[in-house]
Amino acid sequence: MRALGHALPALDARTLLPDLAPALDEIRARAAASDERGRTDPRSLDALRASGVLALAVPREYGGAGADGRTVNDAVGLVAEADASLAIVLFLHCAVTSRIVRWGTDRHKERYLTAMAAGDCLAASVWSEQNAGASKSSLGTRAVPCGPGTWRIDGSKTFATGAGIADVYLVLAQTSDEAGEASYGSTAQSLFLVDAATAGAHTRPGPVLVGMRSSATGLVSFEDCRVAEDARLGRASQTPEIISHPHHLGYTLGAVGVGIAVAALDCALTEAAGRGLLEHQAVRHVLAEVEASVEAAHALVDRAGARAAQHRGYRLALLAKAHASAVAESACARVQRLLGSTAFVTAHPVNRLARDARAIAHMGPPTYLCHEMAGAARTTAAD
Repeated sequence: MRALGHALPALDARTLLPDLAPALDEIRARAAASDERGRTDPRSLDALRASGVLALAVPREYGGAGADGRTVNDAVGLVAEADASLAIVLFLHCAVTSRIVRWGTDRHKERYLTAMAAGDCLAASVWSEQNAGASKSSLGTRAVPCGPGTWRIDGSKTFATGAGIADVYLVLAQTSDEAGEASYGSTAQSLFLVDAATAGAHTRPGPVLVGMRSSATGLVSFEDCRVAEDARLGRASQTPEIISHPHHLGYTLGAVGVGIAVAALDCALTEAAGRGLLEHQAVRHVLAEVEASVEAAHALVDRAGARAAQHRGYRLALLAKAHASAVAESACARVQRLLGSTAFVTAHPVNRLARDARAIAHMGPPTYLCHEMAGAARTTAAD
């Protein structure tokens, strides 16, 4: 039973990608087992690649779908209903794609965008570090020139979603000792596109997570990893702008929160109907309240994508992430209480959804930083 219908954007992801629906069925069927193992199921990843969804943010001239922010959010939300871990992987892939589209060289675009359009290239961001803080303003990973047209990258990254399954990493590294500027990232840093097979780039499993357990969130290290000058994406002075670019397009992790909340509500409605609980007024009232909150969160996510066309997506994307993640947590908690002892079993699907909902609040930018960045943007610009 579907809890609510999505208010479809101009380019509906399911219409744009006809192979997405059967892929979602495959992914949904394996989500619980993937979560229990704490690993991405290769068959689910293959289904995601084959669905065409990796081409969403790729312009049509490179064989992609040319989707806007509303459509990207719609697709991410649909995948999150099936498996939130893979939705995070997809969101970060689309974010990297958008940065290559805007800031990449012709070589970057020809090499990566065409492969993404074919489903042959999955991208991931490799930014977080232990003790670096949520704002990523000072990093231990460094990139230094080591000869004509060559950079050497050394350092370790933690909580890298897509580690070991991505084909290319967008690596954030310190390239200057000067004090950089920006609230997220720094002008003293640079971004590099590093193929996963590059010598000196290594991945290994990360800590055991509570939520998003099959998102391949692990450790990526670089030891004398040498890349060409043309691996840089943009200039160092542009790094904060490159980092924030997906938000300006209206891309928001709030779409993952909405997908989780929809799945929780679907779960509640199905189980309540099967147990005859919908005959009780109190149950109907709780479900109506949850549905209203989910619809409101979905509207904010959709609005973030829509407002990008008027160059007003940035603040709304941040606010949508913060709000929708809170709604997802609340929806899961209310469903857990509503279903009583039935949901007090580890294997009940709502418990996986609740753990995944909690994880979103920690994902970059974390919720508190979303509030700060959105508030600061309100005081400095019309957006």
